[in-house]
Amino acid sequence: MQVLDRLKATVAALPEKSVELQVSEDRDPRACFPGWRFRITPTKPDSASLQGLVDSVFGVWFIIGQATRGEVFLAGRNGKQNKIKEDAFFDICHAVFTTHFSEEVTYSSSNWVLRSRVTLRAGERMVRIGGHQILWWLYPRRTTKHFSYEPYY
Repeated sequence: MQVLDRLKATVAALPEKSVELQVSEDRDPRACFPGWRFRITPTKPDSASLQGLVDSVFGVWFIIGQATRGEVFLAGRNGKQNKIKEDAFFDICHAVFTTHFSEEVTYSSSNWVLRSRVTLRAGERMVRIGGHQILWWLYPRRTTKHFSYEPYY
């Protein structure tokens, strides 16, 4: 569980009382491999939460802010490539913790998330995270909301 241990250490290095980390074992009987759910909740109300699942075999699935989803697949045979992907995930975490960024979420008329997008500076590069439902623009009466987030400290 190297990724989970690294995540705990990263959160522990943040200033005291700026964040709360909750970790629980994923006990879903349908899951093929054991995993750990995590939720990082900032104490500042204008900061984005980060939550997800660390799977012991495949990688990390995460949600930033309201609805933007991402994943880091770590099940390859190339250890060096996995390390690069893992480092990219922690660059994203660091950016969520320390930078201003915004999220754009498009909802259907029944309040389903059709599309979400976060753009932030992670390390030396700009990263776009998010996705959308196929043909999201065809939904009538959709609404788009913008959320601005502050650094954790």
